[in-house]
Amino acid sequence: MRPPATGPLYLLSHVPETRTVIDEDQQPAVSQGAGESAGSANWLERNRVSVVLLLLVLTAIALGLYALQLRNTAAISITPVQTELRDFRVYITGAVARPGVYAASSGERIGDVVARAGGLTADADPVAINLARRTRDEMHIHVPAKGETGPAASSAEPSALRPLNLNTATQRELEALPGIGEVTARRILASREADGPFADVDDLRRAEVRPAIIEQIRSMVVAE
Repeated sequence: MRPPATGPLYLLSHVPETRTVIDEDQQPAVSQGAGESAGSANWLERNRVSVVLLLLVLTAIALGLYALQLRNTAAISITPVQTELRDFRVYITGAVARPGVYAASSGERIGDVVARAGGLTADADPVAINLARRTRDEMHIHVPAKGETGPAASSAEPSALRPLNLNTATQRELEALPGIGEVTARRILASREADGPFADVDDLRRAEVRPAIIEQIRSMVVAE
């Protein structure tokens, strides 16, 4: 028998063939977290305008709520109501202790001013004048004596003796009546212009004057 061949040529010819086999399970895989990050970035890119608008809306809502909270917590300032709107002068004549010109305040009654003039004299006719009527600037108040007729007046303003004619009264004269303010006086004038003269005092209902006010001024006005 020949001994097995040896030497470099033999060794080279008998080198076993090696193959690199890569197991599919060992192949590097893309990280799941990296895929989700890429997907989120793509979504933000596609919806960038919508996201910006949503952020703007949320910011505006937050600012509005903050401003509302500041307004609700702000200190409340209370201003006292001025009871006397203005001062003016009235002229008192007739059966009073001290006739003359006296200061009066807005909304004050004739009886108050008469008392300031010393009150009625013994010969005054107390039922001939409406002491509950409100005063107005430049008003002439004449207190008649018993049996006196023909009221005296120094101006075109109706005196305390004469009832106010609803069909000729001015805005200012109507506002002097108790319970009749600026808005109600305007409604009366508008109704008179649109629907004609008032037939009687109760006809003030068409100007939306409340029944309680009509009863209050019934003895102070006429419709002629």
